[in-house]
Amino acid sequence: KISTLMVLMVSILVTSIPSAFAANASNKLPFDDITISYAQKEIVRLAGLNIINGTGPRTFSPKKPVTRAEFIAMIDRLLQLEPVDNAIASFTDVRKKDWYYGWVQAGLNLGIVDGVRPEIFEPNKQISRQEVAALIVRATKMKAGSTSSSLPFVDSNKIASWAIPYVYTIHK
Repeated sequence: KISTLMVLMVSILVTSIPSAFAANASNKLPFDDITISYAQKEIVRLAGLNIINGTGPRTFSPKKPVTRAEFIAMIDRLLQLEPVDNAIASFTDVRKKDWYYGWVQAGLNLGIVDGVRPEIFEPNKQISRQEVAALIVRATKMKAGSTSSSLPFVDSNKIASWAIPYVYTIHK
């Protein structure tokens, strides 16, 4: 009886220890939904540096596309900028009450951000790779590259003419 009881207790302990460790490991993560994300390490690091935030309490939504507003906020935080409260809004679709207002204004004041059209920013639109390239080049003050060089991407023909110098610069 003792050996049966001992085997039972050991098996209970053995099966409960991994789940206890898993619970402890997930409690150390800033977000509950990144436990199986390929980018978990990077998400944790960027959250620790206050460059990224979640989409809710303990939620990151790792598969959600990044918006133009979210990306400029990340760039501004990376550059250690503070939100700017410009008296006059530069874009009709970025209002003072919006969480991203100050971040967009800070990026605009430094020449990092542009609208998609005059007075239109489209803050909730998914950011494209070419827009990311342009923001990174502007934020780092790199000189935009050639407009005539061919790019080795399968979808190079889809890159807007205004973005070619930025994409080229990031690529080289």
